[in-house]
Amino acid sequence: MPALAGIIPILAYFLVLYIRLAPSLWLGLPLMLLSLVLLFVSLALVMIVAVHFLAQTALFRKYQSIFANVMIGIGVLIPLLFVFFVQSTSRGIGNQTKEIPLLLYPIHLFYKIAVEPFSTEAILGLLAWIILTVFLLYLTKKKVFPHFYDVILLNSEEKVIKERRSKERISTTKKGFFRMVLRYNLSLLGQGTGVITVLFTSAFLPYLMMIGLISNLRDYQIVPDIYPPYWLPLFFIGLFIAVVNNNITSLPSIALSLERENVDFLKSLPFDFARYVKVKFWIIFAVQSFLPVLILLGLSLYLGLPILSMIYLLVAWILASVILSCHHYFKDAKNLSTNWSNITDLVNRSNRIIAIVLLLIYSVILMILVIVSLFLVQSLSPVLAISLGVGALILLLGLAIFGYHYYLSRILAEIEKR
Repeated sequence: MPALAGIIPILAYFLVLYIRLAPSLWLGLPLMLLSLVLLFVSLALVMIVAVHFLAQTALFRKYQSIFANVMIGIGVLIPLLFVFFVQSTSRGIGNQTKEIPLLLYPIHLFYKIAVEPFSTEAILGLLAWIILTVFLLYLTKKKVFPHFYDVILLNSEEKVIKERRSKERISTTKKGFFRMVLRYNLSLLGQGTGVITVLFTSAFLPYLMMIGLISNLRDYQIVPDIYPPYWLPLFFIGLFIAVVNNNITSLPSIALSLERENVDFLKSLPFDFARYVKVKFWIIFAVQSFLPVLILLGLSLYLGLPILSMIYLLVAWILASVILSCHHYFKDAKNLSTNWSNITDLVNRSNRIIAIVLLLIYSVILMILVIVSLFLVQSLSPVLAISLGVGALILLLGLAIFGYHYYLSRILAEIEKR
């Protein structure tokens, strides 16, 4: 499910590729179906075989939640990277094979199969994909299926033991408060693969919305000219990315409910529960922000954003994210749920249609503010334009400090009512 955002553009790309560029529709349609089957079946089998052999190692049994989330993350990243690659190289993907990265050359073969199905390269490429898929099917039948249930039983027993030790650690640890809270909350996040869906969906959503714009910005080399006088438009861009990253499916919006009935149990323990709630917030915020910050920095470097402007954008994003995360953290405390069966139940507590509409409205407003502020700073002197950008950041800092203390006090009040 988390890979759906990347799979749909791949399906659309193959549809356009084989219907529009193939020599004939009657040849393109069966080739498209065959190519899609070979691609998705082979990728699925690679993941199945890899997980099966990995699951038999002692290292996997010890850190199986981490490995499971990493594998899901890879499944999300592969289609998304494919989409970005196609978007950035679509103008010349078929003209010069030498420009195609080696790791992506097997994907490039599908272009040759569509455009030149009777060429030597296309025939050999199609045979190679068929041989790979048949080999993976054979490996799955002979090596995976006979030991499938044995491997599941072995890892299930290990997981039960780890969960029991985790609960014992909560009640017996007296020193190293932060370390205890960190270890406990990381174990909570690692228990369900649905958490990785929340993280990846929130992290990549703003860039999927701007995928065409990102490619154009790279082509026209606009971003390297964003110096301090243009910080005010950059400020609103940072707000836009933060708003989309920190939506109703973000991690803070389900953080306290992940505790289930442990909320009441933790309140009874001999430590400062208010401190626990605050430390938990920053741990959740750090986990939630790690991937978006990496993407934001990587994209800024890719587009050539100057260093000072990159720092300004990152600070604006962090401050806005603190405010939004505190808001979602409070909403979770107010609508605390302890009897959920999966992450989807928690996410669907709010009216998703209204939330999506509001998100779109906020996005449109912020994009209008970007355009208006761009014209505004062009009509001002550089000093005044820079002052507006710095002033907006200082105002956001004040709002972040106020929002943190305001929401945390209301969260504690909500929990005490239980």
